[in-house]
Amino acid sequence: MEHPMEQSADAQKLKQQQSDIALSKCHSVSEQSAECAKANDIMVVVHCRDHNKVLNVRLHQFTNDEHFEIYR
Repeated sequence: MEHPMEQSADAQKLKQQQSDIALSKCHSVSEQSAECAKANDIMVVVHCRDHNKVLNVRLHQFTNDEHFEIYR
């Protein structure tokens, strides 16, 4: 039987892998958000809010708990 901390570390590693996969699947949206941030410097929060919302929605499609159980 595994130690509980090891299980947690394994789950954390899987979550990180899942996040990496999600970022790769959302690459174009992520790049658009990054370009907006570069172009707007300190006003990024105001001017890039829509880009950030779209990115978060897309990432959540691949990183929610249901998807994690499938990935596991």
